[in-house]
Amino acid sequence: MRVLYHLIFYMFFVELCLAVPANTLIQNQASASYTIGGSTNKIFSNLSSFHVLEVLDHTLVSNHPSGVLSLTPDSSKVLSFTLTNIGNGQDSYVLSPSQMGGDEFDPTNIRIYLDLDNNNIFNLAVDPLYIPGVNDPVLSIGGVQNIFIVSDIPSSLNSGDEGKVSLNASSNTGTGAVGTLISGGGDGGVDALIGSAQGSVDEESFYYISQTTVSVNKSQKILDPTGHNAPSKGAVITYTLDIELQGNGLIKNARLSDPIPSGTTYVPGSMELEGTILTDLLDLDAGNFDGTQVIFNLGNQNAPKTIQAKFKVEVN
Repeated sequence: MRVLYHLIFYMFFVELCLAVPANTLIQNQASASYTIGGSTNKIFSNLSSFHVLEVLDHTLVSNHPSGVLSLTPDSSKVLSFTLTNIGNGQDSYVLSPSQMGGDEFDPTNIRIYLDLDNNNIFNLAVDPLYIPGVNDPVLSIGGVQNIFIVSDIPSSLNSGDEGKVSLNASSNTGTGAVGTLISGGGDGGVDALIGSAQGSVDEESFYYISQTTVSVNKSQKILDPTGHNAPSKGAVITYTLDIELQGNGLIKNARLSDPIPSGTTYVPGSMELEGTILTDLLDLDAGNFDGTQVIFNLGNQNAPKTIQAKFKVEVN
């Protein structure tokens, strides 16, 4: 009967989309007023109160629903996932990867990294290696954590082959059927209820093989009005884009675009491709500025090859 009560409470909680934090004290007191012999009186009931239970719930989604292109062999290929705490209290999660069936190959040397700055860009120098029980992600209500699975790709695969990987995120507080009560498991020692995710979520993504891939590396050089490299008003930022065509084969209709950062203004006539100055207009050369971004139309290119593009902006 107690479990049924808590399950009904959980369903009521979800239906009304309440976002009351776990362990919140909710109090209520009734009053009555009446008149006797010309005198008005008011009385109060006893105080009714309870602490809101914690509902454990989270989601996990792949940021690469169409997969990640890889060579064969290849190394340190990244799959990105986003973990979100949709419960009403703080929770922590243990993460684990697994191989999936129904594919053509198994990625190797699988490891997990946490996106330290949550920018969804893997940076080995910044993002820490995940170690279960040591740096489990802790998320407050509505908290989000991007997670990377990084793998190596075997050699001698065929174009179009797929290698599937699954990521599991399970609540450290507990798992089980929806409505399961965990005594004292919530924030501040209140009871916790297992939500719709049942405390554990799996999400799948995959690598697929091609004979060619494309990567872009972006760097910047700052020159301020005093001749130094302070990013101050009037400083000119030169962005260099190195487009690397890897593998062997023809890459068709290659196009590179880069939006002008907010707080800066594009420097007219600063687009450059392989050392050749381009016009800003949409004309016969390979570049143009459309008012918000620079565009380099690279056309058909044979890999392997590295192409370099540049442009400048000025800090407002």
